Amino acid sequence: MRFDLTSFITLALLAVPALSAPAPQRPGKPGKPGKPDQNACTNPQERKEWRQLSIPQRVDFLNAVRCLHQIPATRNNEYPGTGSDYEAFTVQHKIQTPWVHYTGLFLPWHRLFLREFERSLQEKCGYQGALPYWDYTIDSGSGKNFTIESPVFHPEHGFGGNGEFDKNVHDILAAQGTPDFWGGGCVKTGPFKDMTFTVPQERYFNESTAPRCLKRNFFLAFTEWTTQDKEDAVYEQTNFEDMEFMLEGGHIPGQWAALHTGGHFIVGGLMPQGAYTTAGDVWTSSLEPLFYLHHANIDRVWNQWQIQNNSEHLWDIGLKTSPRADNVFGPNEDFNFVDAPVTHSTPVDLGAFGGARNQVAVGQLLDTRGGASPEGQKGVLCYKYSQPPKPARSS
Repeated sequence: MRFDLTSFITLALLAVPALSAPAPQRPGKPGKPGKPDQNACTNPQERKEWRQLSIPQRVDFLNAVRCLHQIPATRNNEYPGTGSDYEAFTVQHKIQTPWVHYTGLFLPWHRLFLREFERSLQEKCGYQGALPYWDYTIDSGSGKNFTIESPVFHPEHGFGGNGEFDKNVHDILAAQGTPDFWGGGCVKTGPFKDMTFTVPQERYFNESTAPRCLKRNFFLAFTEWTTQDKEDAVYEQTNFEDMEFMLEGGHIPGQWAALHTGGHFIVGGLMPQGAYTTAGDVWTSSLEPLFYLHHANIDRVWNQWQIQNNSEHLWDIGLKTSPRADNVFGPNEDFNFVDAPVTHSTPVDLGAFGGARNQVAVGQLLDTRGGASPEGQKGVLCYKYSQPPKPARSS
């Protein structure tokens, strides 16, 4: 049977149970966005690739993530299964998923989301560093095997390895004619081997909140979508919309995968209903600790595209506040999408994470070094990215 990626992506996004919907939280509170106090960004923190951190720095980050998962939820705890502050981030991701994927808010909303996660690690768990990223192009390509070579998956100062072999998951995937998988079960190595979650999977909250483990199902074949040429293709685009399509992937005729989908799938595998891994459920994929390194890399690539042509790209934005395809997350009418263009004035918020710092406008999120937009909107960010330790290119 021929492996059909399109069918799997579509199935994964539409396979939701017929239960009551969550309270929608479309990004953007009524009224004007907040104007958070922000000092001039004179010393931006540098986000580094995982390999650029010392071993003690890697351990510090891993411990901070574990710390956040040990703190009882102070936000979003009205939702079933929100046991920890770490899980509260996934609840926020879950209730805003339809508005911040395949829309013009995908990149700016996730940029703000990552910054709040980074800030929580620093303020609640004493983490001194910046959020790292994983440049999987270094681990992808001919003759490479990220599952045994990448330091990201080190059992002691990395994120641990693949999930245990799960025959049920394997059989579901095999019946669909997919490539071979050898995981699908609970992760048994690394600092997150005992991590459990109670946030329900998929779209709804009125499901069982019984604890479940961190699951992975490495998909080595999908590294064809995380190679350097796929990153280069992003930089070749001359406007925001084409760049966003090439970076996010999904629901593009003839282009169903990209760096974003690739980064999720190489860790979580394919995700037909009944074979979900932690990274494989679009609604709750942020329960996977690697989500944050993956999305930091997506943010890095966007930032690199912005600054390679600063005068034209830094303030470029586009697409709409509604998904670029119908019925992506269920019937469109379930979500009351507003079909409006995304502009510098479009509001972005993080719901329960609230406060002026998380109720801003798109224009305040475009310069990671806090620059004011052409309309004078004050930037709210202050970080930069290292140059990743990519291998030398052959001439």
